[in-house]
Order: sequence, then C-alpha cells, then structure tokens
Amino acid sequence: MNKRLQESKPDFDFVGVYPGGTLIYVLMRKRDEFDLIALPVKDHGENDNGHVLSKTLCDGSMHIVFQFWLKERTIETIRADQDKIRREREVLASVDPSWGDR
Repeated sequence: MNKRLQESKPDFDFVGVYPGGTLIYVLMRKRDEFDLIALPVKDHGENDNGHVLSKTLCDGSMHIVFQFWLKERTIETIRADQDKIRREREVLASVDPSWGDR
C-alpha cells in the first residue's frame, strides 16, 4: 500500500451498520485485538479485492462481522473498478437516455 495512505489510516476500528440494523461490520485495525475475539476465523483468501479474515457472531436476526484485512485493495484495482462502472453507465445511458437522469 502507498506509504502516505498507510500513514493516514486512523488508529481506531471502524463500525458500519447496514440499513435495518441487522448487519454490522467491524473493521479491526490491530491483528492482536482481532485474534482475541473468541470466534472461529474464516480466511476468505486473496484476490483482486485484497485478503481478509473474518469472524461472525450471529444472534437471531443480528449479525456482527469482524474483519481484519491482511492485504487491502490497490489503488489500481479501485481505479479499474471505477472505470468499469463509468463505462457501464455510459452504455446504459446510450441505450436508454433517461437512464442518465437516475
């Protein structure tokens, strides 16, 4: 990862709640703290999106997913995804001009 981006990362965990409040993601910054969570770990493997480990706590309809990223997405991968989305939108707008108003 770019050193400037690595240094700009906050030194705290991030919590994201999906609408409806039934799915909560907790992105862990420190591996040792992630390892202290007494749940089985799932290794999702490495691909273009990076390499992530997760631990999930389910209680009925509530799911809390703890994640630790071993390797994050590269800037090049993020830009390629953005370019792909832009091209798809241009194609949709050329087929249906009203689509561009959305």
